[in-house]
Amino acid sequence: MGLMQTSAMPYRRRQFLLHLGALFGAPASLAISTREATPALPWLAFRPAAFDVTTDSASIWLCADGEGSARIQYGAAGQWDRSTLSELATLSQSTDHTAIVRLKGLADDTRYQYRIADADGKPRDAGFASGSFATAPVANRDFSFAFSADTHARHRPFKLFELMLEKKPDFFIHLGDTVYADSPRSQFRPTLEHYRMKHREIRSDPHLQRFLSEVPTFAIWDDHEVENDFTAGHPAIATGRQAFLEYWPVAGALPNNPTILYRHFKWTPACEFFILDTRQYRDVGESGPGIGKTVLGARQLEWLKRVLKASSAQFKFICSSVPFHHNGVDKWGGFKAERRHLVEFIRDERIRNVVILSADLHAAADLSDERTGLIEFLVGPIAAPLQLASAPNARTRDTARPGSYVGDEYNFGLIRVTYPHGRDGRATLRHQVIDARNEIRYSREIVATG
Repeated sequence: MGLMQTSAMPYRRRQFLLHLGALFGAPASLAISTREATPALPWLAFRPAAFDVTTDSASIWLCADGEGSARIQYGAAGQWDRSTLSELATLSQSTDHTAIVRLKGLADDTRYQYRIADADGKPRDAGFASGSFATAPVANRDFSFAFSADTHARHRPFKLFELMLEKKPDFFIHLGDTVYADSPRSQFRPTLEHYRMKHREIRSDPHLQRFLSEVPTFAIWDDHEVENDFTAGHPAIATGRQAFLEYWPVAGALPNNPTILYRHFKWTPACEFFILDTRQYRDVGESGPGIGKTVLGARQLEWLKRVLKASSAQFKFICSSVPFHHNGVDKWGGFKAERRHLVEFIRDERIRNVVILSADLHAAADLSDERTGLIEFLVGPIAAPLQLASAPNARTRDTARPGSYVGDEYNFGLIRVTYPHGRDGRATLRHQVIDARNEIRYSREIVATG
């Protein structure tokens, strides 16, 4: 049976809003009337979204208010008459009524439109129940992408996503802390229902929903999806990971092992991205040399070295949820021996043009280090407590120099990759830190070396 549409607010959504009303001290009636005023199909809990897009595939995420089944109708933009119906997706309580449909056999560098259809193929409303994405190009061309992290429910609405959407990035990289499951601390419970509730709370933001429905996303977790600063020994890793994967689909490095979140993808032959999982395999960091300590785990570290060495891309982007050039014990600085090993490997193998994208500090900076020879761009937060809010004299005012913070506003990174004439086909990237007022707080251009 397909998903049924009713005129009344579904029980599941009503209970969720009652919970939010109690959580934040708002009257339950106010929470419900606010949600009822939002135009939405009763059977669809949130807008659908596209994740982990490649040259010929994409993962479409959907979430309903109850059990049922649906299909994805999709086709090249403006060509519904030549569209295709996906396999049947089942939305059950075991997945919090979410489903992920992998679309395959797509054409590269093509914008697709998609919408939710009943099990019999009848499409639903083309607004709230629809979205679009573009597949990755197989040939080099100019493109851009946005990246940031840290979405705390207490800091909604997430208006920064509207600004990101205006920039029309080809895709978005979410570098972690997609939720703050352990905040407020007094209400934290490491249970599946609690984690799911926190993800629903985040996904209810209309700005985030619209952005995810129009910009394909690659997401990774950090600590707050389970608990602050968690390491490999945390008893709730599997529970937090299940909820994370239900709301932020991942096409991991090993498709037959859904526990693996690290992976890599290309966007044009000139740029390859390596998304790291810096959480579920790590030891407890230390301020000392960190001998024998790991942040990646042996298997992930060997995978990273192998795929980095094999990459033919001009720019190689390492996506890390925590800063690389930072000496905090919960960052790479708590694992100095492993960090040094990776730096030496990149140097010894003569792997050029490595750019690290990182977050977690709730501030933005250029953390590039001449000693390692590695570029690092730190960004964030999207909407969370600002690192420098309590130190106004340390804030950067108008512009930023390399290494200085620009964290007195919510921010995101925007990187444009171009192929200027007269540079022997070498790619050029231009990185900008853009704040919530649409001001460019920092900019840097890098030409790939041969």
